[in-house]
Amino acid sequence: VKDVNEKDQYGNSLMGSLNLEILKKVHSLGGKINDTTNTKGMVLTLISQALYWVQPEVVEYLLKNGADPLKKAEYNECAWDYAVQTISCTKEDYLKGLDLLMEYAPIDLNEHRYQQDEKYKAYDLFEHAAAAGNFTICLWLLDNGFKLQPRHKECIKEEFFPDWEEEEKKDHKKLWEITQKLK
Repeated sequence: VKDVNEKDQYGNSLMGSLNLEILKKVHSLGGKINDTTNTKGMVLTLISQALYWVQPEVVEYLLKNGADPLKKAEYNECAWDYAVQTISCTKEDYLKGLDLLMEYAPIDLNEHRYQQDEKYKAYDLFEHAAAAGNFTICLWLLDNGFKLQPRHKECIKEEFFPDWEEEEKKDHKKLWEITQKLK
């Protein structure tokens, strides 16, 4: 490879590796920390990809080395947007990703909005997490200063799915009780 930042026909460079040792090596050879890569047909920033695939060690390395978690990619989503919709991993790993974002790149959780484009409604982080069915992250947001508004009552529906894990059911019930108190 002549240039470690060169992209293949799918839009991937060597920096797109989620293997921490490969990422470190490519970065040491001049790889761009705020590069984008193609993940399952979506163009994401490296930090968004690491959050999407729940790689907290990679998230920490990228943040320590200057990754911009507010940089947006193809669908106008930044790292915070991917962090709140992640559900395919252990609770500890995705909460660690959120904690790392708050440590290295804190934002006002109440102000951040995701809007794919002008045709679609803008969502706050709570609405985004709730739409993804990630009630644990909704609770994390509340624990970290997110302020619920009356409209959030509609985000958490009373019913739950029988195939949910017990912890998911518990988180859902807690959120249901909290949101029902909104006026």
